[in-house]
Amino acid sequence: MRIDRIILNNFISHQATDTPFYDGITMITGHNGAGKSSIIDAIVFALFGPKGEYVRGKKAEDLIKKGKMFASVELHFSMGENRYTVFRRVSMKKNDNAAYLDHNGSRIIDTISGVDQEIETILGVSKEIFMNSVFVKQGEMDSLIDEDPAKRKELFSKLIGIDRLTKSSRIVGDLVKELEYERAILQESVKNIDPIKNSIKEMERQKHDLYGSLAVIREDLDDARKIFSGIDAKRTELLGKQAELNSARLELDKINSEISETEIRLKHAVSEITRLESLLKNQETIAKDPLYANRELVSRYFMIQSKLQPIKRELDKAEKDKQELREIEKKISGLRKDHEEFLRISSEIERIRNEVEKREGIKNDFIHYSKQLEEAKKDLEIQTAKMDELRKSLVSKIENLETLKDSTMVNELRKNVTKLVFEKKSLIQQEENTIRDARARMEELQKNRSMIEGKSVCPVCKSDLDQEHYNRLKDEYEQKDREYRIIIVDSEKRLKVLDSELDALKKYESVVLSRKLDEFSALLSGIEKNSENAKNLQMRINLISGDYGEYLKLKAQLDEATLKLKNLAVSEQSYSNYDAMIKRYDPSALDNIIASDQTEVRSMEGELGVILETIGFMPPEDALQKIREIDMDYRRFEGYRQQMAAEKATEMSITHTLKTLGERSKEKTEKIDSLRNVTLELQDIEKRRKSAWDSVDELIRRESGIKSEISSLEKNIKDKNDNLAILEESEKKYGKISSAVTKLARIRDAFGKDGVQEIMRKDSAERITNRARSYVSSFGLNIDDMKIDENFDISVTQNGMDQSLNTLSGGEKTSLAIAVRLSIARYLTGTISTIIMDEPTTYLDEERRKDLKDIIQYSLKNENLVPQMIIITHHSDLAAVADASYEITNRGGNSFIREMA
Repeated sequence: MRIDRIILNNFISHQATDTPFYDGITMITGHNGAGKSSIIDAIVFALFGPKGEYVRGKKAEDLIKKGKMFASVELHFSMGENRYTVFRRVSMKKNDNAAYLDHNGSRIIDTISGVDQEIETILGVSKEIFMNSVFVKQGEMDSLIDEDPAKRKELFSKLIGIDRLTKSSRIVGDLVKELEYERAILQESVKNIDPIKNSIKEMERQKHDLYGSLAVIREDLDDARKIFSGIDAKRTELLGKQAELNSARLELDKINSEISETEIRLKHAVSEITRLESLLKNQETIAKDPLYANRELVSRYFMIQSKLQPIKRELDKAEKDKQELREIEKKISGLRKDHEEFLRISSEIERIRNEVEKREGIKNDFIHYSKQLEEAKKDLEIQTAKMDELRKSLVSKIENLETLKDSTMVNELRKNVTKLVFEKKSLIQQEENTIRDARARMEELQKNRSMIEGKSVCPVCKSDLDQEHYNRLKDEYEQKDREYRIIIVDSEKRLKVLDSELDALKKYESVVLSRKLDEFSALLSGIEKNSENAKNLQMRINLISGDYGEYLKLKAQLDEATLKLKNLAVSEQSYSNYDAMIKRYDPSALDNIIASDQTEVRSMEGELGVILETIGFMPPEDALQKIREIDMDYRRFEGYRQQMAAEKATEMSITHTLKTLGERSKEKTEKIDSLRNVTLELQDIEKRRKSAWDSVDELIRRESGIKSEISSLEKNIKDKNDNLAILEESEKKYGKISSAVTKLARIRDAFGKDGVQEIMRKDSAERITNRARSYVSSFGLNIDDMKIDENFDISVTQNGMDQSLNTLSGGEKTSLAIAVRLSIARYLTGTISTIIMDEPTTYLDEERRKDLKDIIQYSLKNENLVPQMIIITHHSDLAAVADASYEITNRGGNSFIREMA
């Protein structure tokens, strides 16, 4: 793979960066925090997405420049003759992330998951291999050489993937343990299969015997039920006759009651006929009343009166409205000047209000920003006070306290402290194991010494045990015993020191793990953010303060005009009221109403005079009511005639009903006499029926008891069969698990250190050694040979003699480290096209930085061992060996990159 170009937008501190890359060595320099490593972050992000962290482990939202909504990276790279462009965008909005991949100018994929899969296919290696071969991370340039053997073995195992096999072996081992535990449980449960089968057979035999007893009882029950049915049929017949008797008695009582009620009704009808005949004699007297005789003229008189009054009221109202109209016109004329002033001021207020509304947003922003600024200052004061308080309790306990500005740094500190505690515990464990081992060997010596006491033959070599031989063995045992005692004393001394150091570390760890440190780190970050926020808010307030002043001026003008308008409100309200009132009047209509009503009034008053002259008297006010009452009395007599005819018909009907009821009463009396003996017969049959039912009930209880026993047996049989089926399945499962345990144990052993891992260690060590030798040779080092064994220990030979790595010079160590690095990269990727180093000089002193510079210039560059190298460093002296150099600076939170001459 060859990187051709990278384009960054709003990525971390890079707002707009476009950088080409070339063959040879490209150096990117700049001060710490300038944004150099962000270039590598961008390459990793483009290839592997937000989860492609390699050093700092940023989350997606951490990649977006502060104040921006999204960040994007566009990476151009080549694989042989094929050219690719991968683009990724991460956004603060959900579902707004995007990615696509172009091949030789054509879009081939435009989904995030599709790009993730295709990139790995194009590179030909997984992300882990890519990150551990192409990249040299900060502080790991010499780690393969300087680390202790255990750490170096761990690092090598991680690079070539053995650690994943170890993890897989452990996972399979845990699964084997779980299956063995489950197999043991199943083995215990299947022992119950035969006892359950025997129990089922016994219950089946009991069920068969119960079914025989049940058949006998059912025959007896059928006979008893037949006897009971015959008796019950006779009882039903007698109950029917008793029901007839009771019904006849009830009907007789009802008929007698109806006869009494009918006789009462007959008396009432006769009395009502007599009353109606008396009332009909008064009808002739009513017809001679004067009001009733002149009822039509009296009704006409009051009808004209009812029409005349509304017309008079309408006439009075029209004349009053005419007068009121004249008065309103005078008042409107006097208010017209104030009305015109009101309209002018209203128009002015509307204009000013529109201007104020245009600036309403400015006012809201000014108030909002001012309130936010005040809150930010209060928060800053509170946070500063809290931080000062926490600083007092932490500054004496934690070094470089002020540098712990985020959770990553705090977690790194905790990780390091926890690591130190673990390492100290490991050393304590080693010393305890040494003491335990020495004591065990002393016990063994004591046993051996007791074995030779009084013996004539040596228990070890079986030779004759003379005094000289005995004394020699005894001296050897005593010498070893002294050596072991010295070992124990020395280890106990070291153990005491280690325990003291561990106590101190634990105290420090408790401080580091405390919530106070989290609070302090959060406060540092919060104060920085609040300070920046306060500055931004003040800047925004300053920018809009002029517009806010104009808003206040317009608001004052609006208030002044509003006050004037308020003073004119009473006059305007009066004008509006009078204007509305005058619109309700129609002068010509009022004149027409007055003329028409006056004519009608004269006509109706003349007709009323004629009626009074005709009837010869003034009708009283309640004349119409009296006429209606007289008319109702007169008409009521017709009803009396109809009512009397109805009462006479009722009298005839009641007489006929009494005759019919008498005949029915006689018939029911005869029926009751014929059923008098039914009650005695029913008492006798009830006694016989109860005896028969007791026999049936006893047989039913016995039948139910046997059925219950059978049901219980069947339930138990079913439960045991279900349990048996489960156990038989468990028996099958036991066999499957046993087979699985055997197979998984083989897989576990195959993944273990003596299986595939051993083969991989030997093969990788041999291949990496061969490639490293060629690099060492090309570097021209004073090293005859070097070798990496299967435990990843590195040995070198100089001048025909084996040498320790610690005896090598700084330049030799750096050169050997690069050779091993390159050989690992070749082993993992097959070929080296690009190497990226992030701060390779970290932890290197000045001399070793010079050695690194010489290796890059005179070996890697001149020999053209790596076609493309990208180096990130803050040491500008390395730029002298570069084919192309870039310098990154940071101004105002923005990173800028420029190519150096």
